[in-house]
Amino acid sequence: MEVGVAIIAALTVIDDEDDQYEDPMDIIPILPLLTNLMEPELRPKIYGYVEEIIPQYDEESFRRMFRMSRATFDRICTYLRDCPELQPTQTGGSDVVTVEKQVLITLWYVGSLDTIRKIADRFGVSESTVIMCRERVTAAILNNLKQKIISWPTQHEMQDEVNAFQQRNGFPGIVGAVDGTHIRIKAPSSHPQSYVNRKGFHSIQVQAVCRHNMFFSPHLRWISWKRS
Repeated sequence: MEVGVAIIAALTVIDDEDDQYEDPMDIIPILPLLTNLMEPELRPKIYGYVEEIIPQYDEESFRRMFRMSRATFDRICTYLRDCPELQPTQTGGSDVVTVEKQVLITLWYVGSLDTIRKIADRFGVSESTVIMCRERVTAAILNNLKQKIISWPTQHEMQDEVNAFQQRNGFPGIVGAVDGTHIRIKAPSSHPQSYVNRKGFHSIQVQAVCRHNMFFSPHLRWISWKRS
């Protein structure tokens, strides 16, 4: 953003003082400045994290880093592999961002408090690539997996839960235990006050249904301020 402002300011000076630049050669000293401003910032990145470091994680380390088991991660990647939103693409360089790497980047984004810059450095990609991966993985899940994974239970499944809850707790007619929590977010630019929860920080509320065996049900709902 600072670069854009500087370029506009320089061009404005030239335009406002065009009487001083009657000879085109007078503008030449300013051109190197504009060229330097338009050149992308180059900074060192960390390479090999996905290819060399992650394969060395044991199961516990992988789960702690990415909030899921390797088996779940592999299953998600299998589901998403053929989704058009996640086909491997080049991002201006020579490296192709695979489906697995896009999912790993997105999992790190949603599961940590790291900035986009830090995530980009860790995975050896640009900041724009982190944002691209986040958007693509989210779109692929919503467009292709939502109907497969999130569904209303069948009558048979509901009756099984009723029987299991009654056998375990002695209460009849229970199909799930409902509770909620708050996911901390940055203050939105639109209606930020509407996202402040009772604990005093900005969040989006998630409501989850737990089965008799304490596993989360796939019937899970996100509740924003518009619906709460």
